[in-house]
Amino acid sequence: MSDNNKEIVLIRAVNAVCVFFGITGVVLAHIVSSRSMLLDGLYSFLQSIFILLSGSIVNLLAKGESRNYQFGYAAFEPFFIVLRSITLLMMTLIIAGGAVVSITEGGYLIRADIAMCYTLFSVVVCSVVWRVLKRFASAWGSPILKAEARSWFCDTALSVAVLIGFLSSYVLERLGFDAAARLIDPIITVVFVIFLAPGLVRQLYENT
Repeated sequence: MSDNNKEIVLIRAVNAVCVFFGITGVVLAHIVSSRSMLLDGLYSFLQSIFILLSGSIVNLLAKGESRNYQFGYAAFEPFFIVLRSITLLMMTLIIAGGAVVSITEGGYLIRADIAMCYTLFSVVVCSVVWRVLKRFASAWGSPILKAEARSWFCDTALSVAVLIGFLSSYVLERLGFDAAARLIDPIITVVFVIFLAPGLVRQLYENT
């Protein structure tokens, strides 16, 4: 099997993981009333869509030159990454805006006990996928896999921060500090966006 075919197989496998976390994260976000988990779930779901599309880009790159594209399809790769960066950036900023409004209104409580188990599982899986993508991106010299590895690193960091936030909220609520516990989730959401935005902007700039 060629590196190109292996890359497509890897992209499809990662996409299946993304779809699972995307759907599960969004559903659980509504159950536990967590905006930070919603951000994590939507990020994974949108990422799964772009991973699926990236398989088509890999196939185009393998075709080489054609009558209509005398220089090949190389320009489609950065164009694809630009579209993904813009979409993810807009999504994160919208959710951050909602989190800021929640902070000004006193925040909200979440069902942290349920969320912590799922988030711990998410941390483990996301970190494994990130390391696999990073390894093969380096071995095959694939810009798309490199971009996917960066996204999964961000997703892993998101999950770790979510876990810390849920644990903090759980402890504060049990100690009777409800007012502080209400602010944990929206604050973590804003911190996520501050963490994610520079990387997305950098990808947007470099590929533009």
